[in-house]
Amino acid sequence: MGCGGSKVDDFRLVTLCKERKEFIKAASEHRYALAAAHVSYFQSLKVVGDALRKFVDEELSNWGRFFAFGFAGSDIAIGRREGGEEEEDEERRRQ
Repeated sequence: MGCGGSKVDDFRLVTLCKERKEFIKAASEHRYALAAAHVSYFQSLKVVGDALRKFVDEELSNWGRFFAFGFAGSDIAIGRREGGEEEEDEERRRQ
């Protein structure tokens, strides 16, 4: 009663079953890796969204300060110059 002639690993179906088992195990590991990548991606989207919200909030508050304090009484306005140069420029353009 020897064990040498009764090796189960030599059968084609057993080998195929073991290969399938390894493929299923690898697929399962890749599925978990994909799920972890999705979680990481969604966390990064949240961080980017928070950064964008902070940026927009700061910009809106800066615009509010600009309109409240700087724009209404400022001497620096678009097209406004000291000493009447604006009128001279208008005359030059007409000629």
